[in-house]
Amino acid sequence: MEQEEKRKGVKPIPDDPLGYLNEAQLFTYHRMTAFGWHIKFIRRPMYQSPVFVMTDSDETMM
Repeated sequence: MEQEEKRKGVKPIPDDPLGYLNEAQLFTYHRMTAFGWHIKFIRRPMYQSPVFVMTDSDETMM
């Protein structure tokens, strides 16, 4: 069964994704990218903090 698209034109990764992160999260993000991880998408639920989903370079781990 196909689900309705909920993003309504919002990109999976915004133009400035790092603007969503605090200082500690930025530190962790930079450490993970040094090991080849990248942002897969960002969950942005209404009235809640965004959740970054990252994956390794061959996309076998999240």
